[in-house]
Amino acid sequence: MKEGDAKLICIDFRKCATPFCGGWFIEIEGDTLRFFETPAETDIDFNGDLEFPIPVNVVWKKYENEWKDVPGLIYVEKIFHKD
Repeated sequence: MKEGDAKLICIDFRKCATPFCGGWFIEIEGDTLRFFETPAETDIDFNGDLEFPIPVNVVWKKYENEWKDVPGLIYVEKIFHKD
């Protein structure tokens, strides 16, 4: 797992049958990545009205399963508003 500061950028409103669409865009170390599973540990209401960008601290990793080859797709374990 990696941990660091990031910016939650926006929701991915695209809809399609593959993991290439949906979820949230996040900027980590200058790279725009995406995740689509709501983290179990968070203080962000992902179902509420969000004002982007949101400075956050994030714990994440690249997938090791069938989604490992989807460019820019990551798994976020924890995400919290940055103090």
